[in-house]
Amino acid sequence: MVAFDIRIIRINSKRSIYRIELDGQMSLDDLKRIVEKRTSIYDKYQTILHNGKLIPTGRLLTIEPDDKVQVLVHHVQDQCQLSSSKQHSIFKIWGKFVRLFQLARGARRAEDPKSQTILLNDELVDTERFLTIKRGDKIEVEHSMLKIWDKFMRLFQLAQEARSADDYASELQNALLAQEQLTILSNSNFFYTFHHLLSFRGDFRNKYSCFGESEFQYILTAWNHFCSTRNVNYPDSVQFRFESFQNRRRGIRDGLRILERQSGVLIKTYDIKVHTRFAEKHGEGSADLRVLFMHKLMEILGIGPKVHFLSCTDHSGFGLYIAAEDLSSCVVDESSVSREGKDRVKIVSLCCFLRDIAKKANYGVDSQGNFIILDFEIREQTSYMFNSFLHLVGAESRNMAKKFLENLDIANSIDKAKIEIEEQRKLLEEHGITQRAEHDFDEYLAKIEDNFQRRERQKYLDKRRLDLAHTLIRLGLVHCSESEGNQLYIIINMLMSFNLRMLSE
Repeated sequence: MVAFDIRIIRINSKRSIYRIELDGQMSLDDLKRIVEKRTSIYDKYQTILHNGKLIPTGRLLTIEPDDKVQVLVHHVQDQCQLSSSKQHSIFKIWGKFVRLFQLARGARRAEDPKSQTILLNDELVDTERFLTIKRGDKIEVEHSMLKIWDKFMRLFQLAQEARSADDYASELQNALLAQEQLTILSNSNFFYTFHHLLSFRGDFRNKYSCFGESEFQYILTAWNHFCSTRNVNYPDSVQFRFESFQNRRRGIRDGLRILERQSGVLIKTYDIKVHTRFAEKHGEGSADLRVLFMHKLMEILGIGPKVHFLSCTDHSGFGLYIAAEDLSSCVVDESSVSREGKDRVKIVSLCCFLRDIAKKANYGVDSQGNFIILDFEIREQTSYMFNSFLHLVGAESRNMAKKFLENLDIANSIDKAKIEIEEQRKLLEEHGITQRAEHDFDEYLAKIEDNFQRRERQKYLDKRRLDLAHTLIRLGLVHCSESEGNQLYIIINMLMSFNLRMLSE
């Protein structure tokens, strides 16, 4: 067992700057175990005494100037003695030092000396020459990314100050610049070294995580194009603010929220989700016209939010986004939707081959008390499920849900939605974006129209059943009052078990 004495001239852990004097020869690997947080992997290699006292493993070692540290090495691997008689290439020395202080993780490459600043006795080291380290020399290693970190923190602070002053243009500009700096730091694994700074990164992401998405700039371009085509002259007091919102794996509520304010008062919100990513490789399967159609159809029928289709186009790609208005005022808790509303969800989902809308937060009521469907997925299913629901008689809420479907202006609404979708189809085809074979829009539309027509036929058959039930009562074949609704439902159920055509003949 060999003992070494090391005297620490200065340690500034916040800036990760180390000034070290070697009073004896030792390996750099041993030095690493002094200045960084130790883990159990090193326990079998060393015993550390601080001012003559045993240091428990697994805790941070705080070293003050003039403190005496003894490292009792039980097993030393890959030793590199620093002495006056030994010369080392700067690249070799650099590789050792970055492993000592974990600085390489914050650089472009562990072997790249340009990623850090190395001072020998307060003089900048020439990376093209050999480095001779003598006993008692002072070596300073400073992380080059710290300048980028300082710039990030300065921009982050400016963005927050702009937010407090309701200066959304400055907030957006500074947040975007701060995100650029944060991306550089993250890509270089800066936070592996400075893990104590992760809280600042987390705070920034909580407030501006949307700016970190690769699609954000394309959404911003699409939004600006959308505003320019609305032919609306916004007064100077109108400002748009961009922020992230509740993250979910799917749905309108996973994306970007834009707040439209006038004189500090919130006027309208737009929740935007990505349909076709600009940054992705386009081609077959990139778009689904069925989804666009259903969003527009629900808007026209009054059972969905008002939606806009935003596009970002240039010579290199195409991005398509769905923006829904004023979802922030929608109440989506379980108690806000009645049994009738839930049956409306069921009948719409079966009629239009939808799924995922029965999940909490995908349907609810808006600020005016209107039932709306916020989001959905499309699935293939047979029509018998829809037929089964139509034939269920006796549940008052289901009868009301079927009447709700009857009152919808289906035919005209489908025609209006088709016009909107044809425009999107042409736009997608211009940019070479097609659908998967199993996502055939025309086939899907034909199935929906057939379901709605089936409901009209069912409405006619229900009327015949009711007329026949009244006839049976009047003829005395069934003894009950016509006003006894429950008994009448029983008769209708009984008639449904027979062949209606044979009875009517």
